[in-house]
Amino acid sequence: MTEPCSRIIRPAIMTVCLALAACGQSLSNTPPLDASWDTIAAPPPSGPRPGSVESAEAESVIPSLPQGRRPQGLPMPLTTVPAAPPVAMAPTPLVPAVAAVTALDRSELARDPELRRFLILGRLVDDGLASPDDADRRRVANLGALLPFSAAPPAAGLELPLPSQDEMLQRMAELVRGTKGTALARDAERKFLLEGLLPLKPQAKAPPVRTDAEALRLGRSRIDLLAGAELVTPAEREAELAAITRAEEAIASQPLPPPAPPPAKPVKKKKATAGVVPGLDAPGAGPAGVHLLSMASAALEDRAWEGLKQQHSELAALEHKVIKTVIPDLGTTYRLLAGPLPPADAELLCRTLRTKGQSCSVAKY
Repeated sequence: MTEPCSRIIRPAIMTVCLALAACGQSLSNTPPLDASWDTIAAPPPSGPRPGSVESAEAESVIPSLPQGRRPQGLPMPLTTVPAAPPVAMAPTPLVPAVAAVTALDRSELARDPELRRFLILGRLVDDGLASPDDADRRRVANLGALLPFSAAPPAAGLELPLPSQDEMLQRMAELVRGTKGTALARDAERKFLLEGLLPLKPQAKAPPVRTDAEALRLGRSRIDLLAGAELVTPAEREAELAAITRAEEAIASQPLPPPAPPPAKPVKKKKATAGVVPGLDAPGAGPAGVHLLSMASAALEDRAWEGLKQQHSELAALEHKVIKTVIPDLGTTYRLLAGPLPPADAELLCRTLRTKGQSCSVAKY
């Protein structure tokens, strides 16, 4: 290298070395890149601080609710859609001889307040908001709502309306996973909601169901629908069908009721001819008389006759007699007759007396 070039290149090299040395010192004072990213990217801790009073209280009151284990007999949630089976494989039925429940059938089931309670309970278990063991006990205590003919009656009032499934899930999630209020208060409300859904120890029971032929027919179709929706197990379905069969056989073995008696023929009452009183013979060819009044006792005969003669002078020349007559539905009465007269004269006398307000009818004397 020539002297002129050496004088130019050496200062440049020295400048570069000094710059590199300064840069290396700066880099040595900077923290490692990985440690700096970890510090920035790590999410802040959420929930109660480990070891704090709030954390200890929550752990002691609300237990960890396991997920992924469904109690036997609880239904799949309405929002869960099972994966389609491979084309080459036929789907296995949930219950022998029971068709799978369609989406429309499940929608109809969800409209029944009693069945909705079991659907919601199964969803609470799926979401980890209720323990499987507690759900099992509540289901067994109210199994009569699903199996009315083979299980004891459920709690009374399960047919009453209740909040929607979404409302129940949201509130239970706030109580189990939230931090508002004390853990004791949240746990108390959670238990209160579960009791309102399906009581663990019902204080009052629903009345027994009807066991007539129509109710048993509906029970047969209903149990197959519940089995297809996984609301009941195959063994529970068989027990319910057996109970229904026994009830149907009991109805069939009962003797037929005796035939209803024929309706009684109405008794035709004899119609009285004009001017003739029921219970007295109509005038014929013989002498006739006029029936003036009826008495409750024959002892009133003389007094009644004297009073009639004083009121009507037409009776002064006539005789009188009393005829005892028994009339159905009326009893015994005593008829006061005046006569004897030819039938034509008796009719004329009655017309005259009736114009004066006296009751009168022609009869055989």
